Amino acid sequence: FNYSSGLSSLTRTPADIGYVNTKEWFSVMDEAYQNSTGLDFNISDYYRFAPQAYTALTRGQAESINTDWYKELFQTGSFADYNLSSSQGFDKGSLYISGNYRKDKGVQTNNNLERASVRSNLEFTPLKNLTMGLRLNFSYANNDQRSSGVTSIVTYALPWFPVRNPDNPLQYFNAYTGANPAALTDPANVKNNVQQYRGLGGLSLDYKLPFVTGLSLRTELSTDIMQGNIVLWQSRDIRLDGGQKPSSFAREEAVTSRVFNYNAYATYDRSFAKHSFSMVGGLEATRNSQYSRTLSGQDLTGIYQELGDPTILLAASGRLNGERYLLGYFLRGNYKFKDRYLFGVSARRDGSSAFTSQNRWGNFMGLSAGWILSEESFMSFLGNNTFLKLRGSFGEVGNQGIPANMNVVNYYSHALYGGRGILGVNGTTPINLPEQNLRWETTRSADVGVDFGLFRNRINGSVAYYHRFVRDMLLNAPVPVSAGVSSPDLNFERGTYDLTSNAIWSNIGDMVNSGLEFELHSVNFDKGGFQWTTDFNISFNQNIIKRLTPSADRTGKGMVGLATVSRTGY
Repeated sequence: FNYSSGLSSLTRTPADIGYVNTKEWFSVMDEAYQNSTGLDFNISDYYRFAPQAYTALTRGQAESINTDWYKELFQTGSFADYNLSSSQGFDKGSLYISGNYRKDKGVQTNNNLERASVRSNLEFTPLKNLTMGLRLNFSYANNDQRSSGVTSIVTYALPWFPVRNPDNPLQYFNAYTGANPAALTDPANVKNNVQQYRGLGGLSLDYKLPFVTGLSLRTELSTDIMQGNIVLWQSRDIRLDGGQKPSSFAREEAVTSRVFNYNAYATYDRSFAKHSFSMVGGLEATRNSQYSRTLSGQDLTGIYQELGDPTILLAASGRLNGERYLLGYFLRGNYKFKDRYLFGVSARRDGSSAFTSQNRWGNFMGLSAGWILSEESFMSFLGNNTFLKLRGSFGEVGNQGIPANMNVVNYYSHALYGGRGILGVNGTTPINLPEQNLRWETTRSADVGVDFGLFRNRINGSVAYYHRFVRDMLLNAPVPVSAGVSSPDLNFERGTYDLTSNAIWSNIGDMVNSGLEFELHSVNFDKGGFQWTTDFNISFNQNIIKRLTPSADRTGKGMVGLATVSRTGY
């Protein structure tokens, strides 16, 4: 059994951030206004740009207030952690079981996390040469979150804002402006709760063939199932609807994610005389899927902090997304001669449901070699306390990191056509253009390096050069707004539309990435239970885009993202 607890606090204080008090704030504003207009700051200018500020203060009233928003929103955090474990061995196996419970009270008020988990491992040998393994892990997490923190204080909350309405201390001051963090974190006004249930399980069988020395067969079946429930609720005391009327709001979301894995492979290890072999070959398969259900509405009925039966239903959807299958066959072999000459070879054939049947499969190869020079007799002048190795490799890896079902049109189904409420007609909007010719992105890598160790490895490190060629990069190529494509991440409930999201996934680029890496580790002192070590690394890296879309290459404008510009030759 193990128990631990502790306290936590903000790492940066208001003084570290530079948060001003009321006197300093008005002094800065007066100086700014004097420089631009020759007059002092007029507090009515603030209210001109804050129509939801229904309670106005005079400058005299404001100057008499100096709210410490950090004191209102933050506290000393704490945690308590409990662990219990037990293990037992018996004639044909062993059993391990453990449990954990942790409760965190965050440094931000009303921000709490509770977690519990149970884990069990069982190994059993029912027959000679056959070993069974069972691993189970169940966990639960309950997180009450608050999004209003340091950012809201620095951005919106001014020191001359009171926490409560001067005319009615039972009400928060101008809660509808979004500039009163205390109102936005009060559990009476906000609920933002995330609960997660997760179960992981794995079963394995390992059989050593008695008639072939060094050969074993292994199969593994595992699953990861997760259920997440989200409840977001806002009271009518802090929220206005589109008509600027007080309106409560709630959104509830349930997401079920499933991952299934199956592996089966054979391993052969054999050593004799000066030779050592190791080979692994088999298959691995993965299936991913996720089902989401979302409901949101406003003008809620009842007194409970839940969606219930809203007067206005804003959105309702249930959909399967993220479904993907991956199947791979692999073969890997290593050979060592005299413990100094090393060779390796690998081959893979992977198929992904992210691509159409014509482009589904990709083949990837790899080779490696190493030479431990310090084991050679002609290097004996280095002494027995020195290690020196030359190494090099060449290999290919594939990338299929695109959203699922990009070969067909996908739709955003939360949209309402012709109205904001339940009387509106359900509508959909396309979020992609179909692309039938997507294929694997391939990275070919080559590297050479030297590993060294001196003084019985008290000083060791490596120097390596690498060169990677990325072919057929999977990128989102921009398309005209007139294509009518949006984004699956946009918040249509608020009427937002991002013109930069109009894009289509394509294999549209090649890139070269190369560089030099140097690492050094030393043990400077190690005696009497005290150890002093030093680590140093430095790298030099260069990326050059060799090809993009024909139009981007022709015009030289490249591809423009939200924060980056990609051009050929750079």
